[in-house]
Order: sequence, then structure tokens, then C-alpha cells
Amino acid sequence: MNYRIACSVLLALGAIGLTETATAAGTERIAPDSAAFGQVIGTTVVVTSPILALATVACPDGNACFWKQQNFGGDRKMADGGDAGEDLGLGAWDRSVKNRFASRRVQIKDADGDILDCVNPGTEEGNLPAKADIFRIGVSGSSC
Repeated sequence: MNYRIACSVLLALGAIGLTETATAAGTERIAPDSAAFGQVIGTTVVVTSPILALATVACPDGNACFWKQQNFGGDRKMADGGDAGEDLGLGAWDRSVKNRFASRRVQIKDADGDILDCVNPGTEEGNLPAKADIFRIGVSGSSC
């Protein structure tokens, strides 16, 4: 009888170990992929810790970050100062933006080139207009 209990406990511990390993392996898949015009796309992850949750909504200084969903949800795409001065397509990353440039604005435009929103350096917008289609990073020193 004690042998059965010991085996059950060991099996349970093994199952817990496998679950933790699978979770750990799942979090390693957060490695960014290359995307269009040099941005980085972070894969969607199941949040298992507050640190991981922060990583999926963070935007590094010196970048503009765009998300597929409102309030910074879903996959993220980044653009840096090298993308400044040109109109670039948002694609599916058109629902929220964080501007982490020190001195560059980020304009959000519709397909006709009309400005819908402007995000000053160090600010963010979690609910972009549904018509958002294009973004432009301003030159150094620009603001809305």
C-alpha cells in the first residue's frame, strides 16, 4: 500500500515538473522575429508572471511601438529613428501606439494621408481610430 502512495506522489511530482518545463519552454518562444521595415514582433504569450506581462506591453526607449489590439494587447511591432520622415503602413498593428522617442512625434494617418492622431514623445494612445492605416515618425525635435 505504501508503495502505491509513493508511486502516486512521484508521478504527481513528475507531472508538475513537466508542466513547469512546458511553461518555461513556452516563455522562451518570446524571442522576437524580424518584420517589415525593421520592426520587431513579439509573439503573443500567455502571461505567467507580472514581469512577463510588463515585457509584452513595454516599448524600449528610442522606439515607437504599435499593437494589433486596443490598450496594447496582442503582437507588437517596433519602429526606430531610422524609419523617420516616411509614411509607412501600419498593417494589422493599428489599434494602439506608444511613442518612446525623446524628441520625435508620431503621426497616425488614414489611407488618404489625413492626420487622425499625433502622439508626442513619451506619450501613448491605447485606442487609435479604426481608420488608422499609416504612421510617420517626425524629425528630431518635432512635436504635435
